[in-house]
Amino acid sequence: MPTLEELLTLVKDSNMLLNIELKGPLTDEVKTLYNYDLACSSAHELVVKYQASKNVMFSSFCPEIV
Repeated sequence: MPTLEELLTLVKDSNMLLNIELKGPLTDEVKTLYNYDLACSSAHELVVKYQASKNVMFSSFCPEIV
């Protein structure tokens, strides 16, 4: 499975649309340790770095991320 960075390099110059689902932890114990802002901003920064914003949308079923 490729990393997000590897995937973004592949789709940058294509017409492919990616739906990147951001997932969060399920248990309350892990949720307190998880940095939602950092996780989301890291993914966004990679999309910007590879100029792939026309190819990417983010989704999540995790209320803290949405």
